[in-house]
Amino acid sequence: MHSPAQRARLISIGLLLLSFALNLQLLDRFPLREDEALYSYWALHLRQEDPWLLTVWPDKPPLFLWAQALVFQFVGATQATARLLNIGITVTTAALLIATSRRLWATPGLLAAVLYVLNPFALSFAATAYTDPLLVFWGQLALYLALSRRDLGAGMALGAAIMTKQQGLLYVPLVFALSLLAVPPLPTVKQSVKQPPIMTTRIKSTLRLVSGLLFITGPILYWDSQRWAVAPSPWDLSVRHYGGLALADATLWPERARAWAGLLWYVGGNWLGWALYALLALLTLVALWPRSRPGNHQARPRLAPLLLAGWSVGFLVVHLITTVQIWDRYLLPLLPIIVLLLEPAVANRARIGSFGKPKFAAVVACVLLTILLPGGLRAARGEVPLGGDHGAYSGLTEAVTWLTSERATSDAHLPFLLYQQPFGWQLQFYLYDATRNDAVEVRWFANEVTLADNAAKSPAQRRFLLQPQWQSTPALALHLATRNLQITARKHFGMLTLFEIQNRPQPPCLWCLCTPATAQPQSPEHPLWSTFPTPPSLPSVATMCNAGNRSE
Repeated sequence: MHSPAQRARLISIGLLLLSFALNLQLLDRFPLREDEALYSYWALHLRQEDPWLLTVWPDKPPLFLWAQALVFQFVGATQATARLLNIGITVTTAALLIATSRRLWATPGLLAAVLYVLNPFALSFAATAYTDPLLVFWGQLALYLALSRRDLGAGMALGAAIMTKQQGLLYVPLVFALSLLAVPPLPTVKQSVKQPPIMTTRIKSTLRLVSGLLFITGPILYWDSQRWAVAPSPWDLSVRHYGGLALADATLWPERARAWAGLLWYVGGNWLGWALYALLALLTLVALWPRSRPGNHQARPRLAPLLLAGWSVGFLVVHLITTVQIWDRYLLPLLPIIVLLLEPAVANRARIGSFGKPKFAAVVACVLLTILLPGGLRAARGEVPLGGDHGAYSGLTEAVTWLTSERATSDAHLPFLLYQQPFGWQLQFYLYDATRNDAVEVRWFANEVTLADNAAKSPAQRRFLLQPQWQSTPALALHLATRNLQITARKHFGMLTLFEIQNRPQPPCLWCLCTPATAQPQSPEHPLWSTFPTPPSLPSVATMCNAGNRSE
């Protein structure tokens, strides 16, 4: 018979395995979206050609790119391997939530783990190549280490969060506050061991935290400063690309509130999920309302939830009233804090030493699975409009594979031309080797006129157009025809169609300059021609014309 602690440990392992299995469902199902492909391209370029990132200028700190490049080094660079890092990181974050709950609430952490593992938000971003899951992992690690009074490690994790993404700065006040909160209170009269003054302890704790922070950020900022003569800093580029953080006009706040609320809705998933969250929040208030027993955990029990709740409210307010872009992944750091705040709902019945009774635990598990599992499965199948692609780019990898295979079997000396509009960042990653080897050249076009004009200037190369079903170019055939070009659909791949642009074949005519030699009357040879030397052999006009008229 297992003890309650052993039973909790086994359930924790099962939840982590469930998290890994659910996250794998979207490993290779859909292509990478624009930002995912861009980050993966940066990492690939960093690993193979430019470790200082002087020719490619990312607007994100380099820690995620270095980690992604390391993954590519060991397992290769594909859309599946680009997602492996975040899948592993998401499972590890769930394990961190269990450990943090034990430290903070003295509970097994199973409720927080279930809410996180089956949450549509977490599942939607697990199998992606965004920077945010790694940011959340470092932030949660910093919180756990701060609560454990490991201030040097907490500072290092906080520095890693900041060097993963600029939003890591949002963790700074919470980590410092929890670090100070974890300092032991003043000794009582009964304590015989003399302890240093609490102010001295807090100063030392803060210094260790700052030292750990500088230990990570200092070398990376120095690395960045060595690039400034050639390349701008990611911090500067992010301001240029996304605009500086400023207070939004008050008239926009209601509209921004509706937009953020629409994204926040998926944290609960549905009305039943939000009803469960509301019930758990009520039980949390009941559990924390009585006078807490000292010594159950490191942080003081009443201030910790107030800090977490205050940080969550501040997080939402900052995103509401400022000019922060309204993107779903920006809410991901909020999710672990929410599930941590709901963990005390089972505090009275789920202490580590006496984790409920089997019947009670079974009932609670059935209720949670009934409510949370359907939404989790939908997210695992890619049916929740969050995170990566959900079918709009379906067929992109197959189209790229066909094109590269066609190029490999072709004896053409010039690269294939691939025209596109919405796939520029994706094709940088998917065709990385092909473009470096001059096998394929990717060209962006502004409209049908520029496409037809550019294609007419490259008559000797095979030209292709990759177009999604949700994009139309109705006048393209007409503009191509005016330049003696035609377009043919070669292959259909999911939501995409690959067209080939070819030269129109020109029939021979008697009055044209380009005509076969047999079509012209032959004049008799003059007897004086034999006295002249024979000129070198040159291709006939007809041969050159036929070569020009041949479809590529």
